Amino acid sequence: MCLKIFAITFVILSFVLVVQLLTLFFGLTKKMEPLKASAYVSSVAMMVFIYVINAVLLAIFLPSLQSKLIMLLFAFSPFIIGKISNYPNLKYFNTLQILCVIMGGAYILLI
Repeated sequence: MCLKIFAITFVILSFVLVVQLLTLFFGLTKKMEPLKASAYVSSVAMMVFIYVINAVLLAIFLPSLQSKLIMLLFAFSPFIIGKISNYPNLKYFNTLQILCVIMGGAYILLI
């Protein structure tokens, strides 16, 4: 039962996080007031934190070791991508981060 709850929550969080990352990717926060834009960026950071916590909890309840390792890879992918990214290639790494979140949600739907 916990596996189903965490799986559904993870898929919903993945969808919301993808939408938030896409709005940042296309620069829609540049059209906002600075105070609203900073609040929005901090809400994206909070959503990434909740995404990681939910993914780790989901990995605990997955049955096989292979699924656990893949889920932990998806859980920590925002930090791994953030560590290797640089400013000139920021758009490529943002695209990679969005794809990792989409693949994480799709992986949970497939298992």
